[in-house]
Amino acid sequence: MLRWSGDAENFLQMQNLSLHFRMRLLYNHPVGMKMFWRGVYVLVVAVVFFCRCNAATCQEDQHFVRVAISDNQFKNFSYDEIEIMAPNGCTVRRENSHIPLAKIPRGKPVKIKLNGETFSLASGKNINLEDIRGTITVECQSGGLGICGLRRNKKQALYGGKFEIRLGQNGKFFVVNVIELEEYLKGVILSEMPAKFSIEALKAQAVAARSYALLSKVKNFSEFDLLDSSTNQMYLGMANQLPKGNRAVESTAGIVAMCDGKPILPLYFSTSCGHTENCENVFSSPKTNSFPGIRCKYLVGVPDDGSVGNLWDEETAKKFYKSRPNLYDSASPHFRWVQKWRAEELEEILRRTLLSGTHGDFVRSESSGGDKFGKILKVNVKKRGVSGKIIELEVITTENVFSVRKDAVIRSVFEKNGKPLPSANVAFEHTVDKNGKLSKIYAYGGGFGHGVGMSQYGANFMATRLHKNFEQILKKYYGGISIATIPMLLHIGGTKKSVAQSFCAPKRSAFLVIGGDGKTQNLEAKINGVALSFPLKCSGKPETSKIDVSRCVHPGKNEVEFSCAGASGEGTLRVYFEFF
Repeated sequence: MLRWSGDAENFLQMQNLSLHFRMRLLYNHPVGMKMFWRGVYVLVVAVVFFCRCNAATCQEDQHFVRVAISDNQFKNFSYDEIEIMAPNGCTVRRENSHIPLAKIPRGKPVKIKLNGETFSLASGKNINLEDIRGTITVECQSGGLGICGLRRNKKQALYGGKFEIRLGQNGKFFVVNVIELEEYLKGVILSEMPAKFSIEALKAQAVAARSYALLSKVKNFSEFDLLDSSTNQMYLGMANQLPKGNRAVESTAGIVAMCDGKPILPLYFSTSCGHTENCENVFSSPKTNSFPGIRCKYLVGVPDDGSVGNLWDEETAKKFYKSRPNLYDSASPHFRWVQKWRAEELEEILRRTLLSGTHGDFVRSESSGGDKFGKILKVNVKKRGVSGKIIELEVITTENVFSVRKDAVIRSVFEKNGKPLPSANVAFEHTVDKNGKLSKIYAYGGGFGHGVGMSQYGANFMATRLHKNFEQILKKYYGGISIATIPMLLHIGGTKKSVAQSFCAPKRSAFLVIGGDGKTQNLEAKINGVALSFPLKCSGKPETSKIDVSRCVHPGKNEVEFSCAGASGEGTLRVYFEFF
Protein backbone atom coordinates (compact mmCIF):
# COMPACT_ATOMS: atom_id res chain seq x y z
CA MET A 1 0.00 0.00 0.00
CA LEU A 2 2.89 2.35 0.72
CA ARG A 3 5.00 3.38 -2.24
CA TRP A 4 8.10 5.48 -2.68
CA SER A 5 7.23 9.03 -3.62
CA GLY A 6 9.63 11.79 -4.58
CA ASP A 7 7.70 14.14 -2.34
CA ALA A 8 7.59 11.67 0.52
CA GLU A 9 7.00 14.14 3.31
CA ASN A 10 3.88 15.67 1.77
CA PHE A 11 2.60 12.22 0.81
CA LEU A 12 2.85 10.89 4.34
CA GLN A 13 1.39 13.94 6.00
CA MET A 14 -1.54 13.87 3.57
CA GLN A 15 -2.18 10.21 4.31
CA ASN A 16 -1.87 10.84 8.07
CA LEU A 17 0.40 7.81 8.46
CA SER A 18 2.30 7.09 11.64
CA LEU A 19 6.00 7.78 11.81
CA HIS A 20 9.05 5.59 11.77
CA PHE A 21 12.16 6.33 13.78
CA ARG A 22 15.18 4.47 12.43
CA MET A 23 17.08 2.78 9.67
CA ARG A 24 16.99 -0.99 9.73
CA LEU A 25 19.79 -3.46 10.37
CA LEU A 26 19.77 -4.98 6.87
CA TYR A 27 20.94 -8.40 7.94
CA ASN A 28 18.12 -8.59 10.46
CA HIS A 29 15.44 -7.30 8.09
CA PRO A 30 13.01 -9.77 6.52
CA VAL A 31 12.64 -7.95 3.21
CA GLY A 32 15.98 -6.21 2.83
CA MET A 33 16.47 -3.03 0.87
CA LYS A 34 12.84 -2.67 -0.18
CA MET A 35 11.81 -2.20 3.43
CA PHE A 36 14.95 -0.16 4.06
CA TRP A 37 13.69 2.42 1.59
CA ARG A 38 10.26 2.35 3.10
CA GLY A 39 11.96 3.20 6.36
CA VAL A 40 13.86 6.04 4.66
CA TYR A 41 10.83 7.84 3.34
CA VAL A 42 8.94 7.60 6.60
CA LEU A 43 12.01 8.74 8.51
CA VAL A 44 12.14 12.02 6.67
CA VAL A 45 8.99 13.07 8.51
CA ALA A 46 9.72 11.57 11.90
CA VAL A 47 10.39 15.08 13.14
CA VAL A 48 6.65 15.76 12.81
CA PHE A 49 6.01 13.77 15.90
CA PHE A 50 8.32 15.43 18.36
CA CYS A 51 6.96 18.77 17.15
CA ARG A 52 3.56 17.55 18.31
CA CYS A 53 4.68 16.27 21.67
CA ASN A 54 2.56 18.90 23.41
CA ALA A 55 -0.39 16.66 22.67
CA ALA A 56 -1.59 14.46 25.53
CA THR A 57 0.67 11.46 25.93
CA CYS A 58 -1.58 9.34 28.11
CA GLN A 59 -4.42 7.14 27.03
CA GLU A 60 -7.02 5.44 29.17
CA ASP A 61 -6.32 2.32 27.11
CA GLN A 62 -2.58 2.32 27.80
CA HIS A 63 -2.38 -1.39 28.48
CA PHE A 64 -3.30 -2.42 24.91
CA VAL A 65 -2.11 -1.60 21.42
CA ARG A 66 -3.96 -2.24 18.18
CA VAL A 67 -1.68 -3.37 15.36
CA ALA A 68 -2.67 -3.79 11.69
CA ILE A 69 -1.26 -7.04 10.30
CA SER A 70 0.26 -6.82 6.81
CA ASP A 71 0.98 -9.44 4.16
CA ASN A 72 4.09 -11.57 3.65
CA GLN A 73 5.93 -8.69 1.98
CA PHE A 74 4.90 -6.17 4.68
CA LYS A 75 3.44 -4.15 1.84
CA ASN A 76 -0.36 -4.36 1.98
CA PHE A 77 -2.37 -4.34 5.18
CA SER A 78 -5.90 -4.40 3.79
CA TYR A 79 -7.77 -7.49 2.58
CA ASP A 80 -10.97 -8.53 0.88
CA GLU A 81 -10.82 -12.18 1.98
CA ILE A 82 -8.78 -14.17 4.51
CA GLU A 83 -8.74 -17.47 6.37
CA ILE A 84 -8.05 -17.27 10.08
CA MET A 85 -6.63 -20.28 11.86
CA ALA A 86 -6.38 -21.05 15.56
CA PRO A 87 -4.49 -24.21 16.67
CA ASN A 88 -6.69 -24.55 19.75
CA GLY A 89 -9.92 -23.20 18.30
CA CYS A 90 -11.50 -19.75 18.53
CA THR A 91 -14.74 -17.86 19.03
CA VAL A 92 -16.12 -15.30 16.57
CA ARG A 93 -18.33 -12.46 17.82
CA ARG A 94 -19.64 -9.09 16.80
CA GLU A 95 -17.75 -6.26 18.47
CA ASN A 96 -18.94 -5.57 22.05
CA SER A 97 -21.16 -8.65 22.04
CA HIS A 98 -20.90 -11.61 24.40
CA ILE A 99 -23.01 -13.81 22.12
CA PRO A 100 -20.88 -15.92 19.75
CA LEU A 101 -21.54 -15.85 16.04
CA ALA A 102 -19.63 -19.13 15.77
CA LYS A 103 -17.33 -21.37 17.76
CA ILE A 104 -14.57 -22.76 15.57
CA PRO A 105 -13.06 -26.08 16.69
CA ARG A 106 -9.32 -26.63 16.88
CA GLY A 107 -7.53 -27.03 13.57
CA LYS A 108 -10.43 -25.64 11.52
CA PRO A 109 -9.89 -22.37 9.61
CA VAL A 110 -12.64 -19.78 9.32
CA LYS A 111 -12.97 -17.85 6.05
CA ILE A 112 -14.02 -14.21 6.30
CA LYS A 113 -14.98 -12.34 3.14
CA LEU A 114 -16.16 -8.80 2.55
CA ASN A 115 -19.14 -8.38 0.22
CA GLY A 116 -19.73 -4.67 -0.18
CA GLU A 117 -20.20 -3.46 3.39
CA THR A 118 -21.08 -6.77 5.03
CA PHE A 119 -19.02 -9.82 5.96
CA SER A 120 -19.64 -13.47 5.31
CA LEU A 121 -18.20 -16.18 7.53
CA ALA A 122 -17.69 -19.85 6.69
CA SER A 123 -16.00 -22.81 8.37
CA GLY A 124 -16.46 -26.46 7.45
CA LYS A 125 -19.89 -27.76 6.47
CA ASN A 126 -21.94 -26.38 9.35
CA ILE A 127 -20.94 -22.73 9.64
CA ASN A 128 -22.02 -20.40 6.85
CA LEU A 129 -23.15 -16.91 7.85
CA GLU A 130 -23.97 -13.93 5.60
CA ASP A 131 -24.67 -10.20 5.92
CA ILE A 132 -22.70 -9.59 9.12
CA ARG A 133 -22.43 -5.86 9.70
CA GLY A 134 -19.85 -4.02 11.75
CA THR A 135 -16.57 -5.16 13.26
CA ILE A 136 -15.98 -8.86 13.91
CA THR A 137 -13.74 -10.08 16.75
CA VAL A 138 -11.92 -13.42 16.81
CA GLU A 139 -10.62 -14.69 20.16
CA CYS A 140 -8.91 -17.82 21.43
CA GLN A 141 -8.01 -19.03 24.90
CA SER A 142 -4.52 -20.27 24.03
CA GLY A 143 -2.21 -21.10 21.16
CA GLY A 144 -2.62 -17.84 19.29
CA LEU A 145 -4.35 -16.73 16.09
CA GLY A 146 -3.00 -16.58 12.57
CA ILE A 147 -3.88 -15.77 8.99
CA CYS A 148 -3.49 -18.90 6.87
CA GLY A 149 -0.41 -18.61 4.67
CA LEU A 150 0.99 -15.57 6.49
CA ARG A 151 4.59 -16.34 7.40
CA ARG A 152 7.04 -14.68 9.74
CA ASN A 153 10.57 -15.99 10.20
CA LYS A 154 9.79 -18.70 7.62
CA LYS A 155 6.96 -20.22 9.66
CA GLN A 156 3.23 -19.72 10.11
CA ALA A 157 2.66 -16.44 11.92
CA LEU A 158 0.75 -16.57 15.22
CA TYR A 159 -0.38 -13.74 17.46
CA GLY A 160 -1.56 -13.43 21.04
CA GLY A 161 -4.52 -11.30 22.05
CA LYS A 162 -7.46 -11.13 19.64
CA PHE A 163 -8.17 -10.12 16.05
CA GLU A 164 -10.58 -7.38 15.02
CA ILE A 165 -11.83 -7.51 11.44
CA ARG A 166 -12.54 -3.83 10.76
CA LEU A 167 -14.08 -2.33 7.65
CA GLY A 168 -11.74 -0.03 5.74
CA GLN A 169 -12.23 1.71 2.41
CA ASN A 170 -12.52 0.66 -1.23
CA GLY A 171 -13.99 -2.74 -0.47
CA LYS A 172 -11.21 -3.78 1.90
CA PHE A 173 -10.87 -4.57 5.59
CA PHE A 174 -8.09 -4.58 8.19
CA VAL A 175 -6.97 -7.39 10.44
CA VAL A 176 -6.11 -5.66 13.72
CA ASN A 177 -4.29 -7.52 16.48
CA VAL A 178 -5.46 -6.14 19.83
CA ILE A 179 -2.80 -7.13 22.34
CA GLU A 180 -1.40 -6.03 25.69
CA LEU A 181 1.42 -3.53 25.33
CA GLU A 182 4.03 -5.69 27.04
CA GLU A 183 3.13 -8.74 24.95
CA TYR A 184 3.31 -6.60 21.81
CA LEU A 185 6.84 -5.54 22.78
CA LYS A 186 7.92 -9.19 23.04
CA GLY A 187 7.04 -9.52 19.37
CA VAL A 188 9.03 -6.37 18.55
CA ILE A 189 12.26 -6.50 20.54
CA LEU A 190 14.19 -9.16 18.59
CA SER A 191 12.86 -7.83 15.30
CA GLU A 192 14.58 -4.53 16.09
CA MET A 193 17.83 -5.78 17.65
CA PRO A 194 19.71 -9.08 17.29
CA ALA A 195 19.28 -11.62 20.11
CA LYS A 196 23.08 -11.92 20.35
CA PHE A 197 23.31 -8.39 21.72
CA SER A 198 23.75 -7.81 25.46
CA ILE A 199 20.71 -7.91 27.74
CA GLU A 200 21.29 -4.28 28.79
CA ALA A 201 21.31 -3.17 25.15
CA LEU A 202 18.10 -5.13 24.63
CA LYS A 203 16.59 -3.43 27.67
CA ALA A 204 17.45 -0.04 26.19
CA GLN A 205 15.77 -1.12 22.97
CA ALA A 206 12.70 -2.31 24.91
CA VAL A 207 12.33 1.06 26.64
CA ALA A 208 12.72 2.85 23.31
CA ALA A 209 10.12 0.61 21.67
CA ARG A 210 7.69 1.12 24.56
CA SER A 211 8.12 4.90 24.41
CA TYR A 212 7.46 4.90 20.69
CA ALA A 213 4.39 2.68 20.95
CA LEU A 214 2.83 5.10 23.44
CA LEU A 215 3.56 8.10 21.23
CA SER A 216 2.02 6.36 18.23
CA LYS A 217 -1.17 5.80 20.22
CA VAL A 218 -1.57 9.58 20.44
CA LYS A 219 -1.65 9.96 16.67
CA ASN A 220 -4.12 7.19 15.92
CA PHE A 221 -5.30 5.82 12.69
CA SER A 222 -9.06 5.63 12.98
CA GLU A 223 -8.97 1.82 12.72
CA PHE A 224 -5.72 0.99 14.58
CA ASP A 225 -2.68 2.43 16.34
CA LEU A 226 0.30 0.89 14.58
CA LEU A 227 1.39 -1.09 11.53
CA ASP A 228 3.37 -4.29 12.02
CA SER A 229 6.03 -3.22 9.50
CA SER A 230 9.04 -0.90 9.57
CA THR A 231 6.67 1.98 8.91
CA ASN A 232 6.31 1.85 12.69
CA GLN A 233 8.05 -1.01 14.49
CA MET A 234 8.64 -4.46 13.06
CA TYR A 235 6.25 -6.76 14.92
CA LEU A 236 6.36 -10.49 14.21
CA GLY A 237 4.02 -11.75 16.91
CA MET A 238 5.04 -15.07 18.46
CA ALA A 239 7.37 -15.97 15.58
CA ASN A 240 10.35 -14.00 16.82
CA GLN A 241 10.18 -14.46 20.57
CA LEU A 242 13.01 -15.91 22.66
CA PRO A 243 13.51 -15.97 26.45
CA LYS A 244 16.27 -13.35 26.27
CA GLY A 245 14.12 -10.84 24.44
CA ASN A 246 11.16 -11.53 26.71
CA ARG A 247 13.39 -10.94 29.73
CA ALA A 248 14.48 -7.55 28.38
CA VAL A 249 10.82 -6.53 28.07
CA GLU A 250 9.72 -7.96 31.42
CA SER A 251 12.60 -6.46 33.39
CA THR A 252 11.74 -2.97 32.08
CA ALA A 253 7.95 -3.38 32.25
CA GLY A 254 6.10 -0.07 32.36
CA ILE A 255 9.29 2.00 31.93
CA VAL A 256 9.73 4.75 29.33
CA ALA A 257 12.22 7.52 28.51
CA MET A 258 10.84 11.00 29.28
CA CYS A 259 11.81 14.59 28.64
CA ASP A 260 9.93 17.51 30.21
CA GLY A 261 7.35 15.08 31.54
CA LYS A 262 6.53 13.50 28.16
CA PRO A 263 7.67 10.23 26.54
CA ILE A 264 10.32 10.98 23.95
CA LEU A 265 10.42 10.12 20.26
CA PRO A 266 13.28 7.58 20.51
CA LEU A 267 14.93 7.68 17.10
CA TYR A 268 17.57 5.00 16.66
CA PHE A 269 19.64 3.42 13.92
CA SER A 270 22.09 0.61 13.25
CA THR A 271 25.63 1.98 13.30
CA SER A 272 27.30 5.26 14.19
CA CYS A 273 30.44 6.57 12.51
CA GLY A 274 31.69 7.43 16.00
CA HIS A 275 29.48 10.49 16.52
CA THR A 276 25.69 10.87 16.35
CA GLU A 277 23.97 13.83 14.69
CA ASN A 278 21.59 16.67 15.61
CA CYS A 279 18.10 15.90 14.33
CA GLU A 280 17.73 19.28 12.59
CA ASN A 281 20.68 18.40 10.37
CA VAL A 282 18.87 15.28 9.13
CA PHE A 283 15.14 16.08 9.02
CA SER A 284 13.35 19.07 7.51
CA SER A 285 10.64 21.10 9.19
CA PRO A 286 7.27 19.32 8.88
CA LYS A 287 5.27 22.50 8.38
CA THR A 288 7.46 24.58 6.09
CA ASN A 289 9.65 21.78 4.65
CA SER A 290 12.62 24.05 5.32
CA PHE A 291 16.00 22.49 5.95
CA PRO A 292 17.83 22.32 8.32
CA GLY A 293 14.78 21.47 10.40
CA ILE A 294 13.76 22.00 14.01
CA ARG A 295 16.10 21.35 16.91
CA CYS A 296 15.07 18.87 19.60
CA LYS A 297 17.03 19.06 22.83
CA TYR A 298 17.20 15.31 23.47
CA LEU A 299 18.19 14.48 19.87
CA VAL A 300 21.56 16.20 19.86
CA GLY A 301 24.68 14.61 18.40
CA VAL A 302 27.24 13.15 20.82
CA PRO A 303 30.71 11.65 20.21
CA ASP A 304 31.62 8.17 21.36
CA ASP A 305 34.50 9.72 23.31
CA GLY A 306 36.69 12.80 23.38
CA SER A 307 39.05 11.56 20.67
CA VAL A 308 36.62 12.09 17.79
CA GLY A 309 37.30 15.80 17.16
CA ASN A 310 35.46 18.52 15.23
CA LEU A 311 34.04 16.70 12.23
CA TRP A 312 32.40 19.67 10.53
CA ASP A 313 35.86 20.50 9.15
CA GLU A 314 36.35 18.89 5.72
CA GLU A 315 39.90 17.66 6.17
CA THR A 316 39.21 16.35 9.68
CA ALA A 317 36.11 14.51 8.45
CA LYS A 318 37.98 12.94 5.52
CA LYS A 319 40.83 11.80 7.75
CA PHE A 320 38.32 10.39 10.25
CA TYR A 321 36.32 8.40 7.68
CA LYS A 322 39.47 7.02 6.05
CA SER A 323 40.71 5.75 9.43
CA ARG A 324 39.36 2.95 11.57
CA PRO A 325 39.56 4.11 15.20
CA ASN A 326 38.58 1.83 18.04
CA LEU A 327 35.20 3.33 18.93
CA TYR A 328 31.79 2.10 20.10
CA ASP A 329 30.59 0.81 16.72
CA SER A 330 33.86 -0.66 15.46
CA ALA A 331 32.43 -4.20 15.55
CA SER A 332 29.72 -3.32 13.03
CA PRO A 333 30.30 -4.38 9.40
CA HIS A 334 29.05 -0.89 8.47
CA PHE A 335 31.41 1.07 10.74
CA ARG A 336 33.63 1.99 7.78
CA TRP A 337 32.94 1.45 4.10
CA VAL A 338 34.14 2.62 0.68
CA GLN A 339 32.22 3.10 -2.55
CA LYS A 340 33.91 3.68 -5.91
CA TRP A 341 32.53 4.92 -9.21
CA ARG A 342 34.13 5.41 -12.59
CA ALA A 343 33.50 8.98 -13.68
CA GLU A 344 31.26 7.83 -16.52
CA GLU A 345 29.34 5.52 -14.17
CA LEU A 346 28.62 8.23 -11.57
CA GLU A 347 27.80 10.67 -14.34
CA GLU A 348 25.09 8.36 -15.64
CA ILE A 349 23.68 7.82 -12.13
CA LEU A 350 23.65 11.52 -11.24
CA ARG A 351 22.16 12.53 -14.59
CA ARG A 352 19.23 10.27 -13.76
CA THR A 353 18.86 11.05 -10.04
CA LEU A 354 19.49 14.80 -10.16
CA LEU A 355 17.31 15.47 -13.19
CA SER A 356 14.44 13.23 -12.06
CA GLY A 357 12.61 16.09 -10.36
CA THR A 358 11.60 13.82 -7.48
CA HIS A 359 13.52 15.56 -4.69
CA GLY A 360 11.75 18.92 -4.67
CA ASP A 361 13.65 21.86 -3.20
CA PHE A 362 16.38 19.59 -1.84
CA VAL A 363 17.98 19.41 -5.31
CA ARG A 364 18.47 22.74 -7.05
CA SER A 365 20.06 23.56 -10.38
CA GLU A 366 21.87 26.77 -11.33
CA SER A 367 20.95 26.25 -14.97
CA SER A 368 17.96 28.32 -16.06
CA GLY A 369 16.52 25.33 -17.95
CA GLY A 370 17.44 22.95 -15.16
CA ASP A 371 17.74 19.99 -17.55
CA LYS A 372 21.38 20.31 -18.58
CA PHE A 373 23.99 18.02 -17.08
CA GLY A 374 27.20 17.83 -19.11
CA LYS A 375 30.30 16.04 -17.82
CA ILE A 376 30.93 15.66 -14.11
CA LEU A 377 33.88 17.66 -12.79
CA LYS A 378 33.69 17.57 -9.00
CA VAL A 379 31.65 16.77 -5.90
CA ASN A 380 32.15 19.55 -3.39
CA VAL A 381 30.90 19.40 0.22
CA LYS A 382 29.52 22.76 1.34
CA LYS A 383 28.37 22.08 4.91
CA ARG A 384 28.64 19.31 7.50
CA GLY A 385 26.89 18.60 10.80
CA VAL A 386 28.46 17.86 14.18
CA SER A 387 29.06 14.21 13.22
CA GLY A 388 30.55 15.17 9.88
CA LYS A 389 27.29 14.21 8.17
CA ILE A 390 26.86 16.13 4.93
CA ILE A 391 24.13 18.74 5.20
CA GLU A 392 24.74 20.25 1.76
CA LEU A 393 26.97 19.50 -1.21
CA GLU A 394 27.24 20.57 -4.82
CA VAL A 395 27.81 18.53 -7.96
CA ILE A 396 29.78 20.59 -10.47
CA THR A 397 29.56 19.66 -14.16
CA THR A 398 30.58 21.30 -17.40
CA GLU A 399 27.01 22.56 -17.93
CA ASN A 400 25.55 23.02 -14.47
CA VAL A 401 25.98 23.17 -10.70
CA PHE A 402 23.54 21.13 -8.59
CA SER A 403 22.98 21.85 -4.91
CA VAL A 404 21.91 18.74 -2.93
CA ARG A 405 20.74 18.89 0.68
CA LYS A 406 19.52 16.52 3.40
CA ASP A 407 20.60 13.05 4.50
CA ALA A 408 17.97 10.91 2.75
CA VAL A 409 18.30 12.82 -0.53
CA ILE A 410 22.11 12.75 -0.60
CA ARG A 411 22.13 9.02 0.09
CA SER A 412 19.60 8.28 -2.64
CA VAL A 413 21.28 10.48 -5.24
CA PHE A 414 24.69 8.80 -4.84
CA GLU A 415 23.52 5.25 -5.31
CA LYS A 416 25.70 2.25 -6.08
CA ASN A 417 24.34 -0.97 -7.62
CA GLY A 418 20.83 0.37 -7.13
CA LYS A 419 21.33 0.92 -3.40
CA PRO A 420 21.66 4.20 -1.50
CA LEU A 421 24.77 5.13 0.44
CA PRO A 422 24.77 3.52 3.92
CA SER A 423 24.95 7.02 5.43
CA ALA A 424 25.68 10.64 4.54
CA ASN A 425 28.69 10.57 6.86
CA VAL A 426 30.98 10.46 3.87
CA ALA A 427 33.98 12.21 2.30
CA PHE A 428 34.56 12.24 -1.45
CA GLU A 429 37.94 11.90 -3.11
CA HIS A 430 38.68 12.42 -6.82
CA THR A 431 41.36 10.83 -9.00
CA VAL A 432 42.39 12.01 -12.44
CA ASP A 433 44.13 10.33 -15.37
CA LYS A 434 47.43 11.42 -16.92
CA ASN A 435 45.62 14.08 -18.93
CA GLY A 436 44.10 15.62 -15.81
CA LYS A 437 40.62 14.31 -16.61
CA LEU A 438 38.44 12.97 -13.80
CA SER A 439 38.58 9.18 -13.86
CA LYS A 440 37.24 7.89 -10.51
CA ILE A 441 35.41 9.15 -7.46
CA TYR A 442 35.69 7.44 -4.08
CA ALA A 443 33.28 7.80 -1.16
CA TYR A 444 34.84 7.04 2.24
CA GLY A 445 32.06 6.67 4.76
CA GLY A 446 31.16 5.66 8.27
CA GLY A 447 28.04 4.18 9.85
CA PHE A 448 24.68 2.97 8.63
CA GLY A 449 21.42 4.87 9.07
CA HIS A 450 20.28 8.42 9.71
CA GLY A 451 22.60 8.83 12.70
CA VAL A 452 20.13 10.49 15.10
CA GLY A 453 19.48 9.12 18.59
CA MET A 454 20.65 5.71 19.76
CA SER A 455 23.15 3.64 17.83
CA GLN A 456 22.30 -0.03 18.27
CA TYR A 457 25.87 -1.26 17.87
CA GLY A 458 27.01 1.52 20.17
CA ALA A 459 24.45 0.45 22.77
CA ASN A 460 25.78 -3.10 22.63
CA PHE A 461 29.37 -1.88 23.03
CA MET A 462 28.42 0.22 26.05
CA ALA A 463 26.75 -2.79 27.62
CA THR A 464 29.42 -5.41 26.89
CA ARG A 465 32.67 -3.45 26.98
CA LEU A 466 31.88 -0.49 29.23
CA HIS A 467 29.50 -2.45 31.50
CA LYS A 468 26.82 0.26 31.34
CA ASN A 469 23.18 -0.45 32.17
CA PHE A 470 20.20 0.41 30.00
CA GLU A 471 19.61 3.74 31.78
CA GLN A 472 23.16 4.88 31.13
CA ILE A 473 22.90 3.80 27.49
CA LEU A 474 19.69 5.75 26.95
CA LYS A 475 21.01 8.85 28.71
CA LYS A 476 24.15 8.75 26.56
CA TYR A 477 22.19 8.94 23.32
CA TYR A 478 19.18 11.00 24.43
CA GLY A 479 20.29 14.14 26.23
CA GLY A 480 18.44 15.42 29.29
CA ILE A 481 16.00 12.53 29.62
CA SER A 482 14.76 10.76 32.72
CA ILE A 483 13.69 7.16 33.24
CA ALA A 484 10.10 6.97 34.42
CA THR A 485 6.89 4.96 34.43
CA ILE A 486 4.16 5.44 31.85
CA PRO A 487 2.15 8.51 32.94
CA MET A 488 -1.40 7.81 34.12
CA LEU A 489 -4.42 10.12 34.06
CA LEU A 490 -6.73 10.35 37.05
CA HIS A 491 -9.97 12.27 36.42
CA ILE A 492 -11.21 14.10 39.49
CA GLY A 493 -14.99 13.85 39.67
CA GLY A 494 -15.10 11.35 36.80
CA THR A 495 -16.80 7.98 36.74
CA LYS A 496 -13.48 6.13 36.87
CA LYS A 497 -12.29 6.66 40.43
CA SER A 498 -8.92 4.88 40.32
CA VAL A 499 -6.07 3.84 38.04
CA ALA A 500 -3.63 0.96 38.56
CA GLN A 501 -0.26 0.10 37.14
CA SER A 502 2.53 -2.44 37.49
CA PHE A 503 6.14 -1.69 36.62
CA CYS A 504 9.71 -2.85 37.21
CA ALA A 505 11.72 -0.18 39.00
CA PRO A 506 15.37 -0.05 37.91
CA LYS A 507 16.59 1.31 41.26
CA ARG A 508 15.43 2.34 44.70
CA SER A 509 15.53 6.17 44.43
CA ALA A 510 12.04 7.03 43.22
CA PHE A 511 9.93 10.18 43.13
CA LEU A 512 6.20 10.41 42.56
CA VAL A 513 5.49 13.22 40.11
CA ILE A 514 1.98 14.70 40.17
CA GLY A 515 0.84 17.35 37.70
CA GLY A 516 -2.17 18.42 35.66
CA ASP A 517 -5.06 20.79 36.26
CA GLY A 518 -6.95 18.77 38.85
CA LYS A 519 -8.50 20.63 41.80
CA THR A 520 -8.18 18.43 44.87
CA GLN A 521 -6.35 18.47 48.18
CA ASN A 522 -5.32 14.83 48.50
CA LEU A 523 -4.29 11.89 46.37
CA GLU A 524 -4.83 8.43 47.82
CA ALA A 525 -2.45 5.68 46.80
CA LYS A 526 -1.61 2.08 47.52
CA ILE A 527 2.01 1.27 46.64
CA ASN A 528 2.93 -2.38 47.01
CA GLY A 529 0.07 -2.82 49.45
CA VAL A 530 0.97 0.20 51.61
CA ALA A 531 -1.84 2.78 51.85
CA LEU A 532 -0.63 6.39 51.53
CA SER A 533 -2.19 9.83 51.29
CA PHE A 534 -0.42 12.71 49.58
CA PRO A 535 -1.47 16.31 50.32
CA LEU A 536 -1.42 18.39 47.13
CA LYS A 537 -1.27 22.02 46.15
CA CYS A 538 -3.52 21.58 43.13
CA SER A 539 -5.60 24.69 42.58
CA GLY A 540 -6.54 24.06 38.98
CA LYS A 541 -3.42 25.69 37.58
CA PRO A 542 -0.77 23.55 35.93
CA GLU A 543 1.46 22.70 38.89
CA THR A 544 3.78 19.79 39.60
CA SER A 545 4.50 18.11 42.91
CA LYS A 546 7.49 15.82 43.38
CA ILE A 547 7.44 13.49 46.37
CA ASP A 548 10.19 11.11 47.46
CA VAL A 549 8.67 7.62 47.68
CA SER A 550 11.90 5.61 47.64
CA ARG A 551 10.94 3.80 50.85
CA CYS A 552 7.81 2.39 49.13
CA VAL A 553 9.20 1.45 45.72
CA HIS A 554 11.35 -1.68 45.41
CA PRO A 555 13.87 -2.62 42.73
CA GLY A 556 12.01 -5.02 40.47
CA LYS A 557 8.26 -5.47 40.20
CA ASN A 558 5.91 -2.97 41.85
CA GLU A 559 2.13 -2.60 42.00
CA VAL A 560 0.43 0.76 42.48
CA GLU A 561 -3.11 2.10 42.55
CA PHE A 562 -4.15 5.74 42.73
CA SER A 563 -7.60 6.85 43.77
CA CYS A 564 -9.65 10.01 44.04
CA ALA A 565 -12.81 8.27 45.27
CA GLY A 566 -13.05 10.44 48.37
CA ALA A 567 -11.75 13.61 46.76
CA SER A 568 -13.79 16.63 45.87
CA GLY A 569 -12.96 18.83 42.91
CA GLU A 570 -12.55 18.53 39.16
CA GLY A 571 -9.98 18.30 36.41
CA THR A 572 -7.26 15.74 35.71
CA LEU A 573 -4.16 14.63 37.57
CA ARG A 574 -1.21 13.19 35.71
CA VAL A 575 0.92 10.87 37.81
CA TYR A 576 4.10 8.87 37.24
CA PHE A 577 7.25 7.69 39.01
CA GLU A 578 10.69 9.01 38.10
CA PHE A 579 13.89 7.14 38.98
CA PHE A 580 17.35 8.47 39.84
